[in-house]
Amino acid sequence: MGKKGEWAKRRGREREVFLSEKYHGRHTAVLISPKVLRSRQFGQVDLCFMRGGRVVVVEVKGYGKVGGFQMGRLAHACEWLGRLFRREVFFFVAHRKKEFLP
Repeated sequence: MGKKGEWAKRRGREREVFLSEKYHGRHTAVLISPKVLRSRQFGQVDLCFMRGGRVVVVEVKGYGKVGGFQMGRLAHACEWLGRLFRREVFFFVAHRKKEFLP
């Protein structure tokens, strides 16, 4: 089964682990404590890594979409990470039907 098939058949936490292994294996992982993010009222980040001098933040979704409230919290987390690392931040959604990351 091809990569798209592998991606689509995975569920929830399995998808996060799959993408974590894929991207953290190729790029510098950025590990962020959910406790730190919650203490600042930010959204929890599913996956984060450095790529090409930029911070990449990924929200992993199985079904549905990122809601407005969640998107606001994630936007604040991205803004904070950009200031912290003094880097540009890219935000992507990895959806069940399609993995948007290169």
